[in-house]
Order: sequence, then structure tokens, then C-alpha cells
Amino acid sequence: MVLRYVDARGIVKERFFGIVHVTGTSSSILKYAIDTLFVEHGLSLKHVRGQGYDGGSNMRGEFNGLKALILNENSLAYYIHSFAYQLQLVVEAVANKHDGVENFFNILGMVINVVNAFCKRKDVLRQSYKERVQEAIGKCEIETGIGKYQELSLIRAGDTRWGSHYKTILSLIALFLNVVKVLQYVEEDGDNGFSCTQATALSPCDSFSQFNVSDLLKLSELYPQDFSHMERIALEKQLNMYYLIVGQDERFADLSGIAELARLLAETKKKT
Repeated sequence: MVLRYVDARGIVKERFFGIVHVTGTSSSILKYAIDTLFVEHGLSLKHVRGQGYDGGSNMRGEFNGLKALILNENSLAYYIHSFAYQLQLVVEAVANKHDGVENFFNILGMVINVVNAFCKRKDVLRQSYKERVQEAIGKCEIETGIGKYQELSLIRAGDTRWGSHYKTILSLIALFLNVVKVLQYVEEDGDNGFSCTQATALSPCDSFSQFNVSDLLKLSELYPQDFSHMERIALEKQLNMYYLIVGQDERFADLSGIAELARLLAETKKKT
């Protein structure tokens, strides 16, 4: 087991916690092993805010998997897929050092997130694809037959899934004209809201160009045990104060990520 946490100085740390021998690999046995280890060290699953494993069915099963058993006990322990397949990650990390590749897949991810954000948009995608296929058949531009032109969907790339990035690109190529229609619908309908902004919105970089109070308030609603109703009401004023105070401090001008922000907030005592 490995724990990731933020210490009192605001520094994100990841530490090896322990190895436990188990007599089987069922989700119930794994859950019991975790509970036992936590109890031995005076910890509680109630304080966990994330969990991650490999893609095994005993881990990620929606009803009886380890993920589900922990979520039943703590609904705030959101599941995040672990970076288990190291070779895939090495290849991806090297590729992302190339600005063009990194920008391409960042934009690709944004497009897929926007299109798949709501059922209404997925319906627009399906209907657009259906109409395009029907029109092509009517003009005898494509051949028909059993198994041809089944319903398609945009495939999300998975960091630990071999070939998933390639499949994502192929799905976008096949649905490109339909994706454009969905994006036009989003722009015209004005319902893009939360999904139109994709970046960690606390960032003070580029004169707070990504700072978004609305997104942060929505994020706080996901953690009712950490933010009471009254605290969420006060949060908006606190965020505006954060904007003013941090914006005047040059030390926050060139941060590389949320971990560095947390460390600097602790060092400067601005976390209060």
C-alpha cells in the first residue's frame, strides 16, 4: 500500500505504507486487509479522498469490487486509475516532452470531454452520425451489409491501456464531421458551462487567466463532509480574497502545478 497526502507544510508526499499478505484476491479479502492495516496505525477510511488500483475486475467492479466496497463506506473516496503499466507511461512521458504531441493530446482530450459531458450532446452526436450514414446510403456512396456502420462513439484514451490513444484518434477521424456539429451546438446553445474550462482553476499563472470561482465552488459541493453549507457560502469571499492577496505576491507568478502552489501557500502562511 502507498499513501499520498499533503503534510502540514503543504508539500504533497507519496510514501510506501506497508505490505500485507492475503490468502486470496477477492475484493472482500482485500478490503479486510486494508481495514486491518488502517486500524493498526490509527487511521480511518473516512479520511480517504481517493483510491487507485490496476484494471482487475476484483478491483474496479461496480457492485462487488474493492472500489465499490470502499465507496459504500466512504462516498468521497473517488476512484482514480493507478499508473500500473510502467512501460506505457514511459512511452507516453517521453512523447509528451514534445510540445506538439502534448498539445495535440491535450486538445483531443478537451474535445472528447466536451462532447461526452452530457447525454444531450451524445444524442446530438448519434443523430448526426445516423443522418450522415443514411444520406450516404441514399446516394449509393457506401455499401450496406450486416455489421456495417454500427453506432460509433468517441473513445477516451487510457494512460495504462495499450493502443487506446490510437483508437481515440481513429474514433475522432470516423466521427469528425459529427463532432464538429456537436461543438457548434455547444457554442450556439450556450450550455457548455463547467466543461468549457478544463484547467486547475486556482492557478495564479498568466495573471490568473484560469482562475474560476464558479468551478471551485462546484468542486466544493462534491465534498460535503469537508465543506459545510455555511463554509461554502463563505468560500466565495475567501476565493476573491485569495485572488487579491496571492496576485500581489511575485513568488506565485511562475508555479508548475497544484503541488507547488500548496507548498508555497504553506511556506508563506497564506494558507490561512
